[in-house]
Amino acid sequence: MVQRNQRAFARLIRTNRALGTVMMRLTREIDDAEFDAAELRQLAELLTGLAEEARERAERIEGAGR
Repeated sequence: MVQRNQRAFARLIRTNRALGTVMMRLTREIDDAEFDAAELRQLAELLTGLAEEARERAERIEGAGR
């Protein structure tokens, strides 16, 4: 369980860094339409994956508390 939590936190840290970079770039390039739709989809997939992991973790926590 500890290793799973460590991996999840490490992934969240990497995602947070990447999100900051992407958002800065997006704010600079969105008006010029230089930001590729595929890049936005990739970001959406990454965030969707993190959200699903968080939901699953919450369900495990709730299940353990019963």
